[in-house]
Amino acid sequence: MGLAPYPWLERPAEVLAKMLNKLPGGILIYGPRGCGVFELASRFAAAVVCQHPVDGAPCGICEECKLIFSGNHPDLRYVLSETEAALCPCCR
Repeated sequence: MGLAPYPWLERPAEVLAKMLNKLPGGILIYGPRGCGVFELASRFAAAVVCQHPVDGAPCGICEECKLIFSGNHPDLRYVLSETEAALCPCCR
């Protein structure tokens, strides 16, 4: 499946995957609510800290991924408004 959570995000996911080897100072990922950009940004952040990314996506089996997916990674925090945090299942 790679980095893109949905087929319409394949192109942005390819661009992000190419950045994994040399990260810029900041990346702005934006789009309308519900289009999948939050999921894309979450997967990209996970791939950045993953020890063994596969095709630009997090492997899901290394210690870093286990910490990320359990919501306990010390280097990954989501900063959302209260409204967005209430709507986000991964931030509860």
